[in-house]
Amino acid sequence: ERRIIKITVPRSISTQLLLAVLFAAGLPFAGFVYFVVDVVERRITQENVEFYLQSKAGDLADKINLAIEERRRDLVLWSTEPAAVAALRDPGEPVAIPQLKRTLDIFCKLKVVYRLLVVFDRTGRAVAWNPTDPQGSDHSPAIQKRLDGADVYNSSWFQAALRGEKSGVGWHLD
Repeated sequence: ERRIIKITVPRSISTQLLLAVLFAAGLPFAGFVYFVVDVVERRITQENVEFYLQSKAGDLADKINLAIEERRRDLVLWSTEPAAVAALRDPGEPVAIPQLKRTLDIFCKLKVVYRLLVVFDRTGRAVAWNPTDPQGSDHSPAIQKRLDGADVYNSSWFQAALRGEKSGVGWHLD
């Protein structure tokens, strides 16, 4: 046995025209709106993430540059430190080297970023260094031994410094 499904079509012409316009214009418009919202949402999200990451990378680079510049200024400050000048002018003076070591120690503890500061004379010989790290612990015997008699005269960074050029190097002792 068959069932017959009757579809009733609205009889008034205005209702038929309204339904035709809804299907002809409304359905494509709804699809277009869905497409635009989906694409724009993805693009805006991706652009926001890219912008955020780029700004964070820029901020980090600026912070690194500021930290490096601060370290350079610390070196300029230390080049005029009276204890350093006295120890370099007359390393044989009995109070000069101990005073410089105390001053370096205080500076390391106050700045916290330096674990070890070493002062070299013009011959590349280590004259003085801070005896303790920023937490107040003595440096290891291996570091003490390496610093005693350390000579960096032939190092490229030291030669650049002697010529008055800016130079930097990571000098790790442990």
